[in-house]
Amino acid sequence: MVTISPPSSTGEKVANFVIKWTPRAIVVTIGGYYGLGIAYELGLMALIDQVAIQAIKHVVGYAGIGALMPTVQWYSAWGARIAIGLGAGVIYDLAEKGIKACWARFTENKPLFA
Repeated sequence: MVTISPPSSTGEKVANFVIKWTPRAIVVTIGGYYGLGIAYELGLMALIDQVAIQAIKHVVGYAGIGALMPTVQWYSAWGARIAIGLGAGVIYDLAEKGIKACWARFTENKPLFA
């Protein structure tokens, strides 16, 4: 079994942090923007807009729709971007753990199917 000693210097701690979190941040960012594009293409964002329009129209009428929809669309886009990005980050973490587990299993010094 391989043992990993804790980092001894601040530089090593920073390097470990950067190595661990940089790929995750990239995956979350790209996944969020890519997923938002898919949500727009599939009409999910239009459905969110329709629900918001009905709710706003019921409460404050057409003037409220004109005043509030740009804000609602901005927040809904950021909400979708964040939710989809977090989902992409979870998938990345699961894939990384799976690959590491397979790698550890195949590089052991004992027989594979023992």
